[in-house]
Amino acid sequence: MGPRSAFVGLALAALALGLGCATAAKPDGMVATRVVPAQGAAETVSIRVCGGRATFPLGRSQISNDGLYEAVARSLAESGLLRPVYDAVSDYHLDVCIASVDQPHWAFPMTVELVTDWALTPKDWSSPLWEETLHVRHKEPFEREFFGIKRLRLATEGAARETIGAALEEIGRQLDER
Repeated sequence: MGPRSAFVGLALAALALGLGCATAAKPDGMVATRVVPAQGAAETVSIRVCGGRATFPLGRSQISNDGLYEAVARSLAESGLLRPVYDAVSDYHLDVCIASVDQPHWAFPMTVELVTDWALTPKDWSSPLWEETLHVRHKEPFEREFFGIKRLRLATEGAARETIGAALEEIGRQLDER
């Protein structure tokens, strides 16, 4: 490794330290906030999440399966639509899969596009009661957060929060029609 390569490596490391490292989208930031509470539903739901990715510290903020699972479960519990259960037989099964996350490498207002596939299936059915692909865009303005790496995480969390909220609204409609 020559002096030029060493200098480039040190410059990149200094830049990373100065700008901060990427952190995964946090479940607290992804919990849906505008879900109309139901009338205390006693029915249960098991949840399966796929398509998430780990965050590389020098990369971009990602949504992990565990983080999305926690955000969906908390959103369902707080809405009262369905009661999430773990390792138990449930009345419904909810599949959530991240199909794509489109994030900018650099921008002042960070806009993240998130595509997720959702399917809600009653326990004794062979096909879903409801399934849909949701496309959501969320923009996080420069004025809200100066540091780009944090602004990108906030935009990613916002896209997840909006898609969870949209899914819960539709799940509520489907449960009301049953």
